[in-house]
Amino acid sequence: MFVPFFLCLISVDQSIFNHLIAFMFIFYVGVNQR
Repeated sequence: MFVPFFLCLISVDQSIFNHLIAFMFIFYVGVNQR
């Protein structure tokens, strides 16, 4: 549910910094889901 939201942010803002933030956030949430 949170992934499409960040994918939308990435598609709207093509900043490499935002790509890194979104990737780190998704990875962090994925690890905590265990």
